[in-house]
Amino acid sequence: MITESEMYWLTRLDHLHIIAVAISVTVVILSGIWLVVSSICHAVNHAEENTDLLPVSRKSLRWSIPCFLLSWVLIASAGFIPTTKEMCAIKAIPVIVNNEQVQELPNKVVELANEWIDELKPSENSK
Repeated sequence: MITESEMYWLTRLDHLHIIAVAISVTVVILSGIWLVVSSICHAVNHAEENTDLLPVSRKSLRWSIPCFLLSWVLIASAGFIPTTKEMCAIKAIPVIVNNEQVQELPNKVVELANEWIDELKPSENSK
């Protein structure tokens, strides 16, 4: 049985999914830009061998790589938030499949079809 709380979350899942994907993509883009910029600044420091030029670049580079990896973890985890349709299927399919009356239904339909076919079959007396 589905409660009111579950129904509420079923109606919110699409929004949560969209928000999670949007945040994840934004973080991936921003951390990717941060990684590229800090790598360039770090390379400029080493090329000119002037450590006073951009002293933040080494620290920034150390932080940008874990942030970039974390952003990919966020975008992967956003894929695990089901949409409303997916959650309805997750809730409904086990109930339907595990219902004894539903499991007996195909056998009854086949029996009914066989009886109907037997009734429609021409008899030998009608020839």
